[in-house]
Order: sequence, then structure tokens, then C-alpha cells
Amino acid sequence: MTVQIPVETLHPTTRMLSDEQIQVIYQAGLDILERTGIVMKHDAVRELLLEAGTWESNGRIKVPDHVVMAAIGAAPSRILMHGRLGQLTMPLEEGKVFFGPGSDCPFTLAREAIDRAKTGGGFLADDHTLSHWKWAQWRPKMIGRSRYDTWVAKGKKDMASRANERAREILATRRVSPLPPAAEEVIADALARRGA
Repeated sequence: MTVQIPVETLHPTTRMLSDEQIQVIYQAGLDILERTGIVMKHDAVRELLLEAGTWESNGRIKVPDHVVMAAIGAAPSRILMHGRLGQLTMPLEEGKVFFGPGSDCPFTLAREAIDRAKTGGGFLADDHTLSHWKWAQWRPKMIGRSRYDTWVAKGKKDMASRANERAREILATRRVSPLPPAAEEVIADALARRGA
């Protein structure tokens, strides 16, 4: 008789940033959305954003933090992704991380190009390859793709060190332009309405 022994599944975590660093980056993101804004070329989405409490200035939609917080609050806590046959494949929720090689991307699979090449054929001169080769050449900035000896020669920096350096570089070089007077007035009016 086979005895089944329950084994606890490990859930390893990696922390690259401290809570304080995460908060600084989060606040910087909110500042960028509110001060710099975003360019929205889709008219229907632009109207939805304006109805939600954003404003437009110099061709950019400025998104105040209360609109961001309302959107986060309205987002579901989990999204269930299913395969073509209806099976649950990825429950997107807190504590779950999924990695993939990108083989599920239609441009990467290039089924039509495979059909055209046939057995023994090539893809290099195919229209699909010529249209998508630059897109497929992903050059990560945080993940090292060099050989081991090169990595050692460059100081053996792990992912956490590289992420920390990049975060510090962003924080050190970030320049926020002052708000235009019209935006300052809108903010002052909003704060007055809130009783601040």
C-alpha cells in the first residue's frame, strides 16, 4: 500500500526594495501622473478619464491621486485566466507569480510562417520575420545575459543590487517640472472643496 505524505509547498520570495523605497517609487509615480500627465489619443478613453475626475492641460491628461486610488479600490482582488478548453490556467492574485517563455504570444509562434517554411525551409526571409524581428529582440536591463566570466569580471552583481542601483539612479536623476498656474488653481479649488 502506498502512503501519501503531505508536503508543504514552498513559496519563496525575493525582495529587491525596502518598504520605504517602494513608497518613494509609488509616490513618484503618483506625482508623474498628476504633474506630467499622460497623452491619451483614444477619444473614448480620454472622455472616461475626464469624467472620472482628471483634467486636461497642454494636451495631457493629469490624473490626481484620488482617481488612481479609486481605480485601485475598484479593481478585483483576483482575475482568473482560463485556457482555450476552459481550464483554469492562471489565477492572478496576491502571492501568485507566473513566468513564461513568451511562446504563448501569437507573434512569437508565427504559425503562418511555419506553414510557409515547411520542413527544411527557413524563416529568415519570411515577411513575418522581417516585420517582427526587432520586436522579438528583447534586451533586458535588469536581467544579466552575459557569460559567467563576464558577470564575475563586472563585480558579480545580483538582481537585487542591479535593481537597487537602478532605483537610486532614477530617484537621483528625476526632475519634476513645476506645475503650470492653471493646474495649481485646479488643485487649490479641489482642496478647498474637500475642506483641506
